[in-house]
Amino acid sequence: MKIINQIKFGYANVEQLDIGIIRIEMLGGYIIDLEESVQLNIAQGDLLKGQMGAGLVLMVADSTTQFTNDARDFSASKEGLRFSMAEALVVKNLAQKLVVNFYLKFNKPSVPSKAFNSEEEAIKWLLNFKA
Repeated sequence: MKIINQIKFGYANVEQLDIGIIRIEMLGGYIIDLEESVQLNIAQGDLLKGQMGAGLVLMVADSTTQFTNDARDFSASKEGLRFSMAEALVVKNLAQKLVVNFYLKFNKPSVPSKAFNSEEEAIKWLLNFKA
């Protein structure tokens, strides 16, 4: 698995992998708000060359990364998911698991979305959606 293209922000890296997955790595110690969520969405679209609904997205966040309500609302919205076909969210501890489960249950993303304990499990699941 190799990175073929990437966009870096101070708070995250958005990577296009050679296996057809967009990996978003959230760096530690940041609070992600609406502005950052929109920037990440635009970066995803840039890597996918604007192809709507084409992204298999792997989200990996440091255990100290936090997301505001506005960021979660946007991420689950039609606009926030416009480039996504499916999203896998990797959780590293109980606190993250609670936040992700809340997001999945209450924000209800409109594309298949699931939490995983490892990147390997998440990638295997995402590749099931590859055309």
